[in-house]
Amino acid sequence: RSPTTTKIDKVYASELAKLAGLDLNHHANGMMEAKAQIDHLTPTELVMMDTKVFPLGGKKIRVSVLETTAPKAPLAKQAAL
Repeated sequence: RSPTTTKIDKVYASELAKLAGLDLNHHANGMMEAKAQIDHLTPTELVMMDTKVFPLGGKKIRVSVLETTAPKAPLAKQAAL
Protein backbone atom coordinates (compact mmCIF):
# COMPACT_ATOMS: atom_id res chain seq x y z
CA ARG A 1 0.00 0.00 0.00
CA SER A 2 2.99 2.25 0.37
CA PRO A 3 3.87 4.45 -2.58
CA THR A 4 7.28 2.75 -2.55
CA THR A 5 5.86 -0.78 -2.74
CA THR A 6 7.06 -2.50 -5.90
CA LYS A 7 5.41 -5.25 -7.91
CA ILE A 8 7.98 -7.73 -6.63
CA ASP A 9 7.23 -6.63 -3.04
CA LYS A 10 3.60 -7.56 -3.66
CA VAL A 11 4.55 -10.95 -5.12
CA TYR A 12 6.77 -11.79 -2.14
CA ALA A 13 4.23 -10.52 0.38
CA SER A 14 1.56 -12.72 -1.18
CA GLU A 15 3.84 -15.77 -1.16
CA LEU A 16 4.93 -15.19 2.44
CA ALA A 17 1.35 -14.66 3.58
CA LYS A 18 0.38 -18.01 2.06
CA LEU A 19 3.30 -19.74 3.78
CA ALA A 20 2.38 -18.16 7.11
CA GLY A 21 -1.33 -18.87 6.71
CA LEU A 22 -2.22 -15.18 6.90
CA ASP A 23 -4.85 -13.14 5.15
CA LEU A 24 -2.60 -10.47 3.65
CA ASN A 25 -5.14 -7.63 3.67
CA HIS A 26 -6.30 -8.40 7.21
CA HIS A 27 -2.70 -8.56 8.43
CA ALA A 28 -1.77 -5.30 6.64
CA ASN A 29 -4.80 -3.55 8.15
CA GLY A 30 -3.79 -4.77 11.60
CA MET A 31 -0.27 -3.44 11.11
CA MET A 32 -1.57 -0.05 10.01
CA GLU A 33 -3.94 0.14 12.98
CA ALA A 34 -1.15 -0.81 15.39
CA LYS A 35 1.17 1.82 13.93
CA ALA A 36 -1.55 4.45 14.34
CA GLN A 37 -1.78 3.77 18.10
CA ILE A 38 0.28 6.65 19.51
CA ASP A 39 -1.67 7.69 22.60
CA HIS A 40 0.91 6.07 24.89
CA LEU A 41 3.81 8.06 23.36
CA THR A 42 5.01 11.42 24.63
CA PRO A 43 5.49 14.31 22.20
CA THR A 44 9.27 13.83 22.47
CA GLU A 45 8.97 10.12 21.68
CA LEU A 46 6.83 10.91 18.65
CA VAL A 47 9.33 13.43 17.29
CA MET A 48 12.31 11.14 17.92
CA MET A 49 10.81 7.96 16.39
CA ASP A 50 12.01 8.66 12.85
CA THR A 51 14.52 11.48 12.90
CA LYS A 52 17.75 12.46 11.20
CA VAL A 53 20.22 15.25 11.96
CA PHE A 54 21.94 17.05 9.10
CA PRO A 55 24.72 19.66 9.09
CA LEU A 56 23.65 22.89 7.41
CA GLY A 57 25.61 26.13 7.35
CA GLY A 58 27.75 25.19 10.34
CA LYS A 59 24.70 24.21 12.38
CA LYS A 60 22.73 21.03 12.81
CA ILE A 61 19.10 20.66 11.81
CA ARG A 62 16.79 17.81 12.71
CA VAL A 63 14.17 16.47 10.34
CA SER A 64 11.55 14.20 11.88
CA VAL A 65 8.77 12.28 10.19
CA LEU A 66 5.58 10.99 11.73
CA GLU A 67 3.81 8.62 9.37
CA THR A 68 0.27 7.54 10.19
CA THR A 69 -2.94 6.31 8.65
CA ALA A 70 -4.94 8.00 11.40
CA PRO A 71 -3.97 11.70 11.46
CA LYS A 72 -6.47 12.69 14.17
CA ALA A 73 -4.28 11.24 16.93
CA PRO A 74 -1.07 13.20 16.18
CA LEU A 75 -3.01 16.31 15.24
CA ALA A 76 -4.58 16.23 18.71
CA LYS A 77 -1.02 16.53 20.08
CA GLN A 78 0.01 19.22 17.60
CA ALA A 79 0.38 22.04 20.16
CA ALA A 80 2.70 19.90 22.30
CA LEU A 81 4.80 18.89 19.31
